[in-house]
Amino acid sequence: PSGSIQYLKYSLDGKHIFATDDDAAYMYETESGVFLKKIKKQSKSHRNADCYPDASAIAYIDKSNQPCVYNMNTSKTTILSSAIDTEYYNVYITVSPDGNYIAVGEEDSGKLHIYNAKTLKKNYLIDLKDKGVSLPSEFTFTPDSKKIAMIASGNDTQSRVVVIDLQGNILNSIETGAYSSNLTFSPNGNYFAVETKDSIVIYDFTYKTIIDSYGKPFETFEHKQWDKKKEYIAIIVSGMQMPIDEIEGVYNRYKEESDRVNKNADQFY
Repeated sequence: PSGSIQYLKYSLDGKHIFATDDDAAYMYETESGVFLKKIKKQSKSHRNADCYPDASAIAYIDKSNQPCVYNMNTSKTTILSSAIDTEYYNVYITVSPDGNYIAVGEEDSGKLHIYNAKTLKKNYLIDLKDKGVSLPSEFTFTPDSKKIAMIASGNDTQSRVVVIDLQGNILNSIETGAYSSNLTFSPNGNYFAVETKDSIVIYDFTYKTIIDSYGKPFETFEHKQWDKKKEYIAIIVSGMQMPIDEIEGVYNRYKEESDRVNKNADQFY
């Protein structure tokens, strides 16, 4: 990529790398590093491009705000349903972990469109404002691909993670800290982490309880990597503020977990 990398994702078989910068999405072969495809997308957000888990296609929002899918095998681009109001709204897109669904969200209108990722036909249209939830720019499928989680009411008082099923029914609502962002789930879906105004916090998804929190960031958190075998999270930061007497204790407590991170198989920015 020509600009700063905003988003990095491996295909399930590890043979492809998908990345985005401000203006485009890119696909590479992992082992050879061969560049395969560049697609111009809507600017300024990594949440307007994603790849299928098998790297067979790229879902993205184009420069005219239209949701599209580019098939890597046929080189064909398909524009999804034009029922999206592209003139006024920021539009975001994500693909489910199982590769069966695409979610397209209109930030200002609160509409969430769910497509069949195979046929590219729309399955559901969810109006979240009717349910008292405004759709933010950040939403993601849960690891089982059966639900969508989003951060709502992201202001200086309190945020919450709202979870809905694919028909739009609200299943869960968990209060998190002020200015919550960067929502991510553990692979088994039992835990999720958010960055708040003051720290990164890990929650038990079932019991809605805080498991742990880490430091006070004063710059952007650059990378979060879940250990796939055990439920630990390694956090790479550009800046972390914490009391000096906590540093040694934090280091000793999490050194074992940090050592499990395969630094040779990852990239840090």
